[in-house]
Amino acid sequence: MARRDPAGPESAAEGHAYFRLGIWEVSPDHRLLAYRWNTSGAESFTLYVKDLASGELLAERFANVSPSVAWAR
Repeated sequence: MARRDPAGPESAAEGHAYFRLGIWEVSPDHRLLAYRWNTSGAESFTLYVKDLASGELLAERFANVSPSVAWAR
């Protein structure tokens, strides 16, 4: 299940005293964008994946990840 991401990281910062966008990475096939952000101030991020063709944000999220990411082939 996917949903349209109407906001993106810019709007995600609204309403938070702290916001940090982690490193973002486009997949090797250029179809997906993985990005993380943190609103707690701890070195713990939530990972989001967006389908770049459709603009849909994939429903699955990964909590408590490091600020870096790498795609597997």
